Amino acid sequence: MNKSNMTGEGYLYLMLVIKQIGARLSLGILISFSWVSFSYAQSNWAGTSKSTQSRHMSAQKQCGQDRRCRLERLKLLNQKRKQSQARGQDRRALKYQENIDKKYLRITTREQRPLLFDLDFMVADYFSGSGIATSWQWLKHLRLNASYVFNCSLHGYYDYDTEYNFDGSCYKGGVRYLFGTKNFSTYIEAYGMQMIVDGNIYTYNNNGAVSGGGFEDIFDFTPEPQFTDDYIDGELEAHLLGLGTGFDWQTEKGFHLRLGVSTHYVLFASLRDKSSRANLTDNEIEALIVDNVLALTVDFSLGYAF
Repeated sequence: MNKSNMTGEGYLYLMLVIKQIGARLSLGILISFSWVSFSYAQSNWAGTSKSTQSRHMSAQKQCGQDRRCRLERLKLLNQKRKQSQARGQDRRALKYQENIDKKYLRITTREQRPLLFDLDFMVADYFSGSGIATSWQWLKHLRLNASYVFNCSLHGYYDYDTEYNFDGSCYKGGVRYLFGTKNFSTYIEAYGMQMIVDGNIYTYNNNGAVSGGGFEDIFDFTPEPQFTDDYIDGELEAHLLGLGTGFDWQTEKGFHLRLGVSTHYVLFASLRDKSSRANLTDNEIEALIVDNVLALTVDFSLGYAF
C-alpha cells in the first residue's frame, strides 16, 4: 500500500517539473523574440535619423573645408529648388488652362465673336432693298441688330390701274432670338422699320391712257383745282412692325449667313404731295404698302463676325 502511494507521488512530481520547465522555456522564447524586434526597430530608427540628419546638416558638418563637396552640395540644393519651382509653375499653368477651357466651353461661337457686320438684302414681288447691317450678341440666345437699307425701291401696280414708283431709304432695328447655341440655328425676330421714299403714282384707264378722277376714288381726297387728279409726285413715309423667322449660321472663324422670311404690319403711313404739301394719309396707302408690297419678303444676309 505504501509502495503504490510512493509511485503515484513520484509521477505527480515528475509531471509538475515538466510543466515548470515548459513554462520557463516559453517565457524565454517570448522574451528573446521581443528583444530581437525591439533591436530591429531601434536600428531602423537610428538609420532613418542619421539619413535625415545627413540631409539637413550644415555644409560645415557635411563637407568641412572640402570646396568641391560644398559646390556639389550647393548645385544639388539649387537643382532641387528649381525642380520645386517648376512643379509649382506647372500646377498653376494647368489650373489656369483648366479655367480657360471651362470658360470657353460655356461660351458659344457667337459669344466668342459677338460683333457682326453684314450685307443685308430684302426681296419681294414689288420691293427690293439692299444695305448694311450690324448686330451684337448680347446674351447667349439674344442678338441686337440694326440695318440701314440705302436702296429701298417700290415699283409695281395696284389694282391693275395704278402704277407706283418710289425710291429711298429704310431703317431697321430690333432683336433676334436664336433657339440653339450651335453654329447652325433657327431664329425668330421682331423689329421696327421706317421707310422714307420719294416717287410718284399714276392712274390708268382700261385703254392704257391716263385717266381722270382716279385718285379721288382711291385715296378719298379732292385735289386743288390747279393740280391733276391722276398723278401724284410726293414722299411716302411709313412706320412698320416686322416679324421674321429663318436660319442663322455662323462659323468659328466668323463667317455668317442668314436666310429667312418676314412679314410687316403698318403702324403709320402717309403720302405727301410735293406740289400741294397735302398729307394724304389713308387706309388705301397701308394696303398699297403692306398687302401689295411688304406682305412677305425674303431676307438674306452675308457677313463676318469679330
